[in-house]
Amino acid sequence: MSIAPPTLSLRRHALQRWVLLALTLFAFALRVYHLGSPPLLWDEGWSIGLSRLPLGEIARITALDVHPPLYYFLFKGWLI
Repeated sequence: MSIAPPTLSLRRHALQRWVLLALTLFAFALRVYHLGSPPLLWDEGWSIGLSRLPLGEIARITALDVHPPLYYFLFKGWLI
């Protein structure tokens, strides 16, 4: 049975620690990338969801609302 010299074991341990540190820093960088940019707000999500519906459905839903359907019709054209 051969036993590895202690320096090889220490080098491997040090390499593992550097790899773990590098992965942790990379994960942190991915997490904070665009952290300050706001997510979609409720009204923006509603506009996107409503504009993906057929034109007749948009007209039916907006007839129950105070907002006219022209915005959603134009937005639907822009999303295409």
